[in-house]
Amino acid sequence: MDSFNLKQLLASRSEQNLALVIGSSGAGKSSLINHLASHEVAGVSHVSAGTQDTTGYKIGEHLIIIDTRGTDEIGAVTETWQNVRQLILDLAPGIIIWCMDGSLRKELDTQFAALEQMLAEIFEKTRLDPKICIIANKMDLIEPAGFENLPETWPNLRSDKGKNINNRLSQIISLFPRMCRAELRLVEPTCLEWYKGAEPWNLDVIKECLNDDFSGNPDQILRDLSLSLDMFQKVVAIQVRAIENDIAADADKPELQQKKRRWLEQFRGQVKYRPLDFNSIGNLPTEPLQRQIILQNLLTFAPYIPFSADDKETIKFDQNRLNNSMQEVLISYFSFNADEIKSFQKEFAALGKELQSSWFSWKNLFKISIFGTLAGLGMWWLAPAVGGWIGATLFGLKGAAAANAGLAWLGLGSLAAGGFGIFGGTLVLVGSAGLLAGASSGIAISYMASTVNAGTAMMNAAKMLQSYRLLLKLAKSNPACRQKVIDVERLFAQTVYNLQAKLETEKENRKNLVKSLEIFVRAREKMTAGRLASEIRFHRETR
Repeated sequence: MDSFNLKQLLASRSEQNLALVIGSSGAGKSSLINHLASHEVAGVSHVSAGTQDTTGYKIGEHLIIIDTRGTDEIGAVTETWQNVRQLILDLAPGIIIWCMDGSLRKELDTQFAALEQMLAEIFEKTRLDPKICIIANKMDLIEPAGFENLPETWPNLRSDKGKNINNRLSQIISLFPRMCRAELRLVEPTCLEWYKGAEPWNLDVIKECLNDDFSGNPDQILRDLSLSLDMFQKVVAIQVRAIENDIAADADKPELQQKKRRWLEQFRGQVKYRPLDFNSIGNLPTEPLQRQIILQNLLTFAPYIPFSADDKETIKFDQNRLNNSMQEVLISYFSFNADEIKSFQKEFAALGKELQSSWFSWKNLFKISIFGTLAGLGMWWLAPAVGGWIGATLFGLKGAAAANAGLAWLGLGSLAAGGFGIFGGTLVLVGSAGLLAGASSGIAISYMASTVNAGTAMMNAAKMLQSYRLLLKLAKSNPACRQKVIDVERLFAQTVYNLQAKLETEKENRKNLVKSLEIFVRAREKMTAGRLASEIRFHRETR
């Protein structure tokens, strides 16, 4: 059974569904996990607090269930509840399993009210809206006492114990909605004491609940907002063709032409996944969101790239000419048309003006991209270098293994680590999904805080907002897009929150970080306004 400490949980949250188990000491949190795992993985104690550290356990293919300290430990109640709050903020669990002693009614309303206050604050900051699963454990203690008096099936109201259990559940179910606005996914009675040969009562329903809620991959929305490996290679091939056309246009400038050829040759050799042969690209997707993402990554391509991290020389391409060449390639060889491209550019520039001021125009997009760490595909070779340093430092690995492990740990959703993702940049702010996935780790947040500026923030906020608004349009006729709208806003809001938290300790680049956060916050506000206008709401907004 795989187990994960807190650092590993933070690193894996974009790849795994997380279920956070909370509750008072002795309520059966660790016993529940042991029964779900079918053997003892979490320590159980009937005398002292069984769980001292936050630990996650792999249950099934895509689910990690997380054990926590008891919320009523003597002398540490405030501390342990603060720990729960921070874990929810850090780990963004999809469901919270509240394991309680079902035989007790004492202070239940106070606990529900405290949970609601905490979740409401978290939602306002991060748009996290986890479901709640209540496990009413220790039902063998309800009168008439004894495990042997438990109903064989549930619900079974023919016995006195079955009726008493049902009355207790009715109390919980009636009280929770009045005190807490979270979605109550399940309230289920159990008896889950753990010992050798223990027979759990009524566990199957909980397993079915978790399977129903976590049947897919948690990173699916990042995949939807990024390029598949195949599409990445096609996009690179189109960019290479546009650069070749640009080089050919410099026939009267042999020295510049030679420098550009040298740049292109080095680019071909250093990009991790080689571009396809242009003539083998075939058709590009017709799905609206994917087409928009392709245009975002093609028409914001800005190769102001040094030959290496230590090389001060840059090759300044004529951005207007390169942009026109890119458009000609798209129109001549693929199913794009001039009106579609013009509409995309007009909308993208308009979003920039919405987010800040008139200085952000399509004409200035490429000027913006010269500063800081931006979505320049040529910078791709620096990402494995930085990832390699992290892989070597944190994991003691070497070579490609170090680069892959480092990038995976950063949560970039990068091609090197996961076989999909967004290209460009070094660590963060690389297209829509790069902004979200890159901001999921502490190191990526630190790097963003030290390098971000208003130009990079504007570019990426505009990309994300453009994709978001397209999803809002698609949601009118496609119900599946409604959930994607929720997921995108939640991920973006968490990124904003993480950067705000980083600002409290950041000493460098504070001025740029403050300006960038203003842009991100404005984008988030526009997302919320657009979603509410489209009558798409999170669960707690529906009451």
